[in-house]
Amino acid sequence: MVIYGGRARCYEGCEENRNQPLRSACKVFYDYGRQAGFTISKFIPDGLLPELGYDGKYMILNRLFKGREKREQRLYGAIVAAARHVRFYEKLGVPDTIDGRFEMIVLHLFLVLNRLKGEGVEDLRQRLTDEFFVDMDRSLRELGVSDVTVGKKVRRIAESYFGRVTAYDRALLANSNILEETISRNIYPDGASEGSTKAMTKYFVNAVKQLGAIPLEQIIQGELRFQ
Repeated sequence: MVIYGGRARCYEGCEENRNQPLRSACKVFYDYGRQAGFTISKFIPDGLLPELGYDGKYMILNRLFKGREKREQRLYGAIVAAARHVRFYEKLGVPDTIDGRFEMIVLHLFLVLNRLKGEGVEDLRQRLTDEFFVDMDRSLRELGVSDVTVGKKVRRIAESYFGRVTAYDRALLANSNILEETISRNIYPDGASEGSTKAMTKYFVNAVKQLGAIPLEQIIQGELRFQ
């Protein structure tokens, strides 16, 4: 599967148009929620405490970007398109729910941020993270969350996000068993077959290698390849 600028060029193992990104990335959550009639509390994972040094990180929402399409918007669109691939939900046992889709976006966002680490593009890494939170804010508003409560819900998303990317980073530096446990805990909180967890762990490891083989300029342009 090749993702370029948020559009999937190859639909390996899925039906035509099923992996097409929607006009706004927030629709990844909005369309499903409208069909399923879920409550917004289901969207926010519970029970995660903020990582050390978290205070103030959610304030990145104050830096909203307007005007021409920016590199981070194009790259974020590619991340969302990759996270929506049907194989995760039909073959790897990821729950096709709001929570499941959220987890896959966070996982792929981490993979790209990890690839960009040490490449002298820290500003892009920060703007890409900002884009994720802008999308979460926009998604909540599309779902009808009031201005009074949207900030609190975004803060809870931020706690979940920073907890997960920190855990993935530590697990990647540890060993395959720790990584498998981390993936199982985050992506399959209600349990999954051993085969699904191992397959997702293998996908994660392979994705790190595949992204590492793509030239930086192509990554920046939003061209991502996943097996």
